[in-house]
Amino acid sequence: MKFREWPTALRAYLLQIQRGEMDGERFARSIGIGVLIGLLPAHGFQSAIWLLAAIALPVEPLLTWLASWVGNAFTAIPLTWLELQLGALLRTGHLARLQFSELRDPRHLAQMGVELLLGTIVLAGMASVVSYSLARAWAAKQSRCLGSTGPLTGQTAAK
Repeated sequence: MKFREWPTALRAYLLQIQRGEMDGERFARSIGIGVLIGLLPAHGFQSAIWLLAAIALPVEPLLTWLASWVGNAFTAIPLTWLELQLGALLRTGHLARLQFSELRDPRHLAQMGVELLLGTIVLAGMASVVSYSLARAWAAKQSRCLGSTGPLTGQTAAK
């Protein structure tokens, strides 16, 4: 597919979702996994992680990729900071102190790494579950609004 054909392909893809021609579970799974990947502090490696997920899991690749853009160049620093603060709050009961003088201490860096990992697990896990649930509810609502008995509901028409 040529680069200039992407807008047309994207519009067709979104129409497929709106019309209820996509399995609701697959739709929701794609959103949830995309958000999970986007919230990982693996900026620069998210495309590789997304590609592996698209190959290994039953997801819609384009939808997963779009959802993973929750973690982009503009949100990378605030999200990483939030994950670090959340991890510190959960581990120590107070927010992390970020002072450049302490960055030379390997023990402090290790503590920050543990706090970042903890905050990432909690934030990314919760956000992916919430986004999956919201996408599943939206898919169900779309199928009800359209009176569909198709793939979004998992039901088939009576014969």
